[in-house]
Amino acid sequence: MSSYPDFPYQAEKDAALEYLRREAVSEDGWTTFDNKQGVTYQKKYVEGDPSAIPIVRGRGLVEGFTPQQFLALITYTGVRTTWDVRTEKAEVVKRFGRFLSEFYAIQRGIGWVVSPRDIVGCQDTIVSEDGSIERVQTSVEDSDRPPVSGRVRATLTLAGWVLINPNGYIPITIINNTVIPEIPGAISRASDVLHNKGYPPYISSDIKSLIRREDFDFDRRTFELDFLGKEGDTFQITFDSKIYSQGVAVEGGGDGIEASTDDNKVTIKVEKEREVQLRVVPS
Repeated sequence: MSSYPDFPYQAEKDAALEYLRREAVSEDGWTTFDNKQGVTYQKKYVEGDPSAIPIVRGRGLVEGFTPQQFLALITYTGVRTTWDVRTEKAEVVKRFGRFLSEFYAIQRGIGWVVSPRDIVGCQDTIVSEDGSIERVQTSVEDSDRPPVSGRVRATLTLAGWVLINPNGYIPITIINNTVIPEIPGAISRASDVLHNKGYPPYISSDIKSLIRREDFDFDRRTFELDFLGKEGDTFQITFDSKIYSQGVAVEGGGDGIEASTDDNKVTIKVEKEREVQLRVVPS
């Protein structure tokens, strides 16, 4: 596969993105029900929704990091459980672009009250010229991912983040239609992870190569990147010296791949088209 496949869920994604943009700024119907660790917890009941389950929203600030650094933490499935208390497992099952993909996630149950749930959905990230970021997820139907015995197939109308890019701190909004009221606390939990552990490595430049897989493991301090290298492509991976205090080493790559390190960046140059498995590890 020398190019990304066509994306079959454009209408679902567009509807969710429109919903995110509207409710991220709207005050209509929203009420505050808690404030914890600098995060305002809000809820809103949707008129005509027979479930009577509100959508929830969190608003808070994260200091000392850029939207891209925050995005790296909330994007990788391998680190999701560090800030998401309900997710048991998450994986990208199909990729349609740099950020565009289909995912499968399993959420823990709550005793006998809420059964374990799973979600099949699509997700995308939109980066604006000013550096602000929107990340959106919504449910889709995929015949290759039928319901699983013992889990309730959840419908996710919207899960999204809005990361604004001023100087010095990030105003963040998270929105989710869920039965779980602690979702807004993901802002403070993610902030704690960043301050205590650092931000995961991330691709910080344009990339022409096709990404097959991209993930990070805090325990092994290993960034994994599988991609179809496009001849003449050059891209950079930015890493946090808090995680890699002694610098990094690049493993894999192989013939036609040149890797160099300067300060907190790894530059990858692709000399010929080929499939590549590359790892950034402590030196």
